[in-house]
Amino acid sequence: MRLKTFTAPSMSEAIRLVRDALGSDAIIVSDQPTDDGLSVRVTAAIDTPVDALGTPIGTPDSLDTLTDALSYHAVPAGLGERILAAAARAQMGTVDPIAALAAALETTFHFAPLGSPGPGDAPIMLVGPPASGKTVTAAKLAARAALARRKVTLIAADAARAGMAERLAALALSLGAEMEEAKDRAGLARAVAAAEGGVTLIDGAGVNPFDRAEMAALKQAIEAVRAEPVLMVAAGGDADECADIAAAFARIGVRRMIASRADLARRLGGVLAAAEAGGLGLAEIGTAPQIAGGLRPLDALFLARRLLPESARQDTAAEAITQLQHAVAS
Repeated sequence: MRLKTFTAPSMSEAIRLVRDALGSDAIIVSDQPTDDGLSVRVTAAIDTPVDALGTPIGTPDSLDTLTDALSYHAVPAGLGERILAAAARAQMGTVDPIAALAAALETTFHFAPLGSPGPGDAPIMLVGPPASGKTVTAAKLAARAALARRKVTLIAADAARAGMAERLAALALSLGAEMEEAKDRAGLARAVAAAEGGVTLIDGAGVNPFDRAEMAALKQAIEAVRAEPVLMVAAGGDADECADIAAAFARIGVRRMIASRADLARRLGGVLAAAEAGGLGLAEIGTAPQIAGGLRPLDALFLARRLLPESARQDTAAEAITQLQHAVAS
């Protein structure tokens, strides 16, 4: 095995130097900032893989594909470099781009699906700016719980939004769920208390994340009913804006997020930026407008498939291997 160290102003430039000097088979084994903090120092290794007969075999270079994909999705530069570095470390043997990216996402982000809430679980309160997909997502979660034959109560807590309660009531009726309306914090507490013994989903009020009074009131409402707040982030948004919004909600106790409207968005850089900025677990992703089946748990492999272009998704064998590895690890 041959080792060589490279120093460059950024991780992407360091990876470029590694590929130029050692080729696409090189594996990054360590990376760290230089003492002055202005550059990054990378150590790479090259060990040509062989087949069962000892004949050297090649390794497809997936880093260019990943770089192009992250750029297309407008992933912030620093975050993109960290993902690329993790992907480079994972690119061993004949691992293809989607498997390398899935491994990189697994180490860069925290995936924390909501699953199907059950009786005794804390109420889930969907929070976020206005029009971020809270109401439809609440209905989708209610449909999931109803299909699991659980009692479901939907609580409309956005009294300021005209027609919202009526819309949620119609959705609740179609799902066989109960519906309550909470016009203030006291009403919310009563509605949550009345829903004990089942699954409670709260369609929270849309708030301005940069308005201290609104965020303080939301935090008080969350604490009053001991709910778990889950942030809604609409896919396709500007990465910097999404990051600022997520950081603001993280400060009031949000720990997980749902990416809504991914079926209407082509770029997911804002979703990744939000997760990183807020330190939020990626829970679910909205994949279709349908109430039943339009929401699915988010995992590294699914996200990798969404980030890469169609031409890079020829990965049936690698996908099966990755799924098996995840199953063994869990």
